[in-house]
Amino acid sequence: MNLNPFTNSQNLAQTARSRWVELGLLAVLLVAIALPRMLALGRFVTADEPTWGKRSASFYLALAEKDYSATYQTGHPGVTTMWAGAAAYALRFPKYQNLGQPAIGDTKLFDLFQRHAINPLELLATARLFIAITVTVTLFASYFFARQIIGIWPALLGFFLIAFEPMDVAHSRLLHTNGLVSAFTLFSLLAFIYYLRKRKLFALLLSGVAAGLGFATVTPGFVLVPAIIVLNLMDLSGYRTPQGHWELKRFAKNVIAPLAIWGATSLLVLFLIWPAMWVDPLGTFTKMINFTLNATEGGGGGAQFVAAYNSEYDPSAKYFYFYPLTYLWRSTPIVLAGLLLAAIILISRRRKAIDAGLRRNIYDLLIFVLVFPVVMSLGTKKFDRYYLPVYLVFDLVAALGWLFSAEWLIKKIDRLRSIRLPLVAGALVILAQIVPVVQNYPYYLTYYNPLLGGLKNAPQVMMVGWGEGLNDAALFLQKQPDIGHKKIIAWYPLAFTWYSLGLGMEADPINITPEADAATMAEYLSADYAVTYINEQQRNMPKQLLDYLATKKPIYTVKIHGMDFAWVYKLK
Repeated sequence: MNLNPFTNSQNLAQTARSRWVELGLLAVLLVAIALPRMLALGRFVTADEPTWGKRSASFYLALAEKDYSATYQTGHPGVTTMWAGAAAYALRFPKYQNLGQPAIGDTKLFDLFQRHAINPLELLATARLFIAITVTVTLFASYFFARQIIGIWPALLGFFLIAFEPMDVAHSRLLHTNGLVSAFTLFSLLAFIYYLRKRKLFALLLSGVAAGLGFATVTPGFVLVPAIIVLNLMDLSGYRTPQGHWELKRFAKNVIAPLAIWGATSLLVLFLIWPAMWVDPLGTFTKMINFTLNATEGGGGGAQFVAAYNSEYDPSAKYFYFYPLTYLWRSTPIVLAGLLLAAIILISRRRKAIDAGLRRNIYDLLIFVLVFPVVMSLGTKKFDRYYLPVYLVFDLVAALGWLFSAEWLIKKIDRLRSIRLPLVAGALVILAQIVPVVQNYPYYLTYYNPLLGGLKNAPQVMMVGWGEGLNDAALFLQKQPDIGHKKIIAWYPLAFTWYSLGLGMEADPINITPEADAATMAEYLSADYAVTYINEQQRNMPKQLLDYLATKKPIYTVKIHGMDFAWVYKLK
């Protein structure tokens, strides 16, 4: 029995039409990756994007003034994200290079937008488009390495799963870091595995380039380093003589040299695309590492559970189960089923029916998904989105699980061969993966695994909402009399205002603090309208304001998929 569904390219090349079939499917794949990531880019604003929009403005100004040290905006470091944002400023607001100021505040930035008739939402949508294009191109290019590693059909099915992975679709269309770093990490990993098999220098260099882009995007990208080291050290036994002595020359050539080339290439890319590195490489790198260590130890928050806001929560705890738990909540049933099928085959005797080379490549992928969460879990600060690089690799493994199972069934029930079961199974798997993306459009972040109760049950475990629905609250308020002269307070006020400014409204903040003293409450109640949000209710902060609003009836409630996400209150 041979459990290798279409893993040999010759299987597809048996007919004269095979090349055209693959090209046609590749065209469909490209559209499948691009479409959900590029539609409705101006529908709403997430909580972190205004910060990246402001950082991008300062990055753009620093480039224009050749103040390269000022391109260090944060230790994240978010360089690729800010390049996308700076490109959006260059297209939508080129005058900013003459009008802006370093470390500009949000109020002054909004004033500039208004005085020069700039709609920040259009600027944001342009930056998002650059992000989506970069992710689409990177993922599509990644397919060609996956094709060599796991075969044409598993790679195609796996990348269709990636194309409609709700968590990845959601993040790879935002002015943020996680969608980008996930795409760069996948490309680097696949290119490196291909290098290990074929020893092609171009693959090693491309892997290093992608890794460098990942490092420049967000510091969790550096988690790829231990995974690459482990992969490269897997064959240590092959560098010993029969007498047990090391063959140092061969070890240096095949292990040390590739790691050195890969590392040097990645650091060179980090240096080239981050102008702050040009003027102070050591200082810039040191600041980035210090930022990372601070975040690792809990600077900026711990594991983002609902429980994080009760008295029993320990913010210094590691919560090693956080990432597996969030994966169960965020993944799709069809991917989880594929992973289960793959696990059953890989731990059973059937694994021996898988070609040894393919089996080794699968194990290499699994090494990454083991190393990544272990290293990431050592840090205290945790968000579900940090785990995103693993989602993409799991999609490839799930595709193999489905196709292996279909091939095994054909061996058991020969009449299934007439219906081309692997192709039928693949088509059904893709359709099942598309459904949650369509159902949650354009608020892909509202997807939660229906096997666990979906969005209805998610608020009991996870923080829900990142700005979805604030757009609808703004559209409702726009219809209120003389709204341009009314005072509005809002949770996530920057996300609200980056959307609402084009509608003639701004919002003052409801502070993210557990308590509100008498003076703060008086300031809140001087507003005309208050916009509260679902995760504000989950955190129960500020308690005094929420207790007060509990005595009043909202004049408008924003519902998404039947759940209340935002409430608008008239205060006077």
